[in-house]
Amino acid sequence: MADKVRPLFVNIDSEGAPVAELAEYISYFHPRLVGLTGTVEQVRAAAAAYRVYYNIAVVDGQRVISYTGYIFLIGPDGGVLTYFVHGAEPDEMAGAIEATVTQQAAAGGH
Repeated sequence: MADKVRPLFVNIDSEGAPVAELAEYISYFHPRLVGLTGTVEQVRAAAAAYRVYYNIAVVDGQRVISYTGYIFLIGPDGGVLTYFVHGAEPDEMAGAIEATVTQQAAAGGH
């Protein structure tokens, strides 16, 4: 079932974290995790499309980033199927993902 899910990490700080740093960062999590970023405008548009809040400020010379800490389960059409809040239990997430993938497959989805 894992082959039906592609984990993505979207970097909202495209100016402060170069692609090489993003690649190294995501390597600490899972080998199948894909890192995405873009221009400031592209990141802003993606955040707006998914109603994700973020703010990047410089405080005492350091970049400080505030953001919505949700994990989204996105369908093949790009729509949000469900989301998980910070601190969601792995078993809860796995069960919801399994149920959603099974439901999508039964409905003729990918």
